Amino acid sequence: MNPTISALEQRYPLSPRKFWKKLIPKIFGAAFASVVAGIIGGVIAAAIAQGDSDSFVVWFSTIAVSLLIVITVLNALYISAYIKRYYYSADEDFITIKKGVFAPTEIHVQYRKIQDVYVDQDIFDRMLGIYDVHIASATVASGIEAHIDGVDAQAAEGLKMLFLNAIKSSSVPVPAPAVRPAPQATAVPVAPGTFSSETYPVSGRWIYRKLIGSAFGSALASLIAVWILFAQGKNGGPSLAEIISFGSFGDGLALFIGLALLLFIYQIIYLNVWKKNYRFEFTPEFVYMRRGFIGMSETHVPYGTIQDVIVRQGVLDRVFGLYDVVIQNAASVVAAPRRGRGGGAVAIGSRGPTIPGQPLEPATKLADFVKSVALSKNSGITGL
Repeated sequence: MNPTISALEQRYPLSPRKFWKKLIPKIFGAAFASVVAGIIGGVIAAAIAQGDSDSFVVWFSTIAVSLLIVITVLNALYISAYIKRYYYSADEDFITIKKGVFAPTEIHVQYRKIQDVYVDQDIFDRMLGIYDVHIASATVASGIEAHIDGVDAQAAEGLKMLFLNAIKSSSVPVPAPAVRPAPQATAVPVAPGTFSSETYPVSGRWIYRKLIGSAFGSALASLIAVWILFAQGKNGGPSLAEIISFGSFGDGLALFIGLALLLFIYQIIYLNVWKKNYRFEFTPEFVYMRRGFIGMSETHVPYGTIQDVIVRQGVLDRVFGLYDVVIQNAASVVAAPRRGRGGGAVAIGSRGPTIPGQPLEPATKLADFVKSVALSKNSGITGL
């Protein structure tokens, strides 16, 4: 997860113009937000000065210009860090792409599982003469994450041909039988329990990380409940608190604290029980996972159907030094009915067996094992 300059980046580097491609749209957004903030500040200042137009002009100009500069500088610093951390590499079997500053995501896509390779430009790309190179397997995550954006025309053509040639060389023709046999899982030489929740347990820090996130949700839910209780009734009628004689500020504050504390305690119990019941194991035939609290679900993913392996880290995960390992196949795609005359379905997201709360070294070992096993499987019978 610690990126260095790869051979692929040296051969096909990002264009310096990528910085401006990222910054220019944000300048437009910052300008709009700054003008709106300036107008609001100017109107308030003019109202305080009893309609003095000079106050409006001074405050509008000061707020708008200052905010525009601050937002632009912050965006420029973020984009610089984003480009510095942007990483992509290719070996004999996988393309690896990592991106993100506060919540980095690392995706590994197997060449023989790639469905599409294409190059495109948006309006800013055309203005700056740069291109985006996309690869996608059957999962939604690969379509979103697996692209190298911001390269010049020569690098885009080189990357495109590199991926197409890698796909071609890794493809193994599979004769179509008269009757397609059902996919059969073949055993992987892995000792029972070598890769499991016993040897790679969810870190105890994971609970603290989840509690911090749930604390905000608990406070917000409690605040909404108190607001509903004290909100004025329809057509100026009494609030629910007045109806039940629960109308003082102290009562509302006590209710808010009590509800938030109750929800927080529930989260502590829920997360501890969930962690205790969570199980995963890389068996000789499948990736097995069991999870649930009140209800329980089990997942068995055959190694030969695995499309992508993702190592991701959210903002709070970064604080606690934790990573999630996500294993995806085509069945991980979440679809919704397509509206309109065409009908059918459209992919709206993806999910897959997730191994949460892993420090860097265990997460890397788990991802590397899944990658090596996926390579050993001939997925021709799956059609993916």
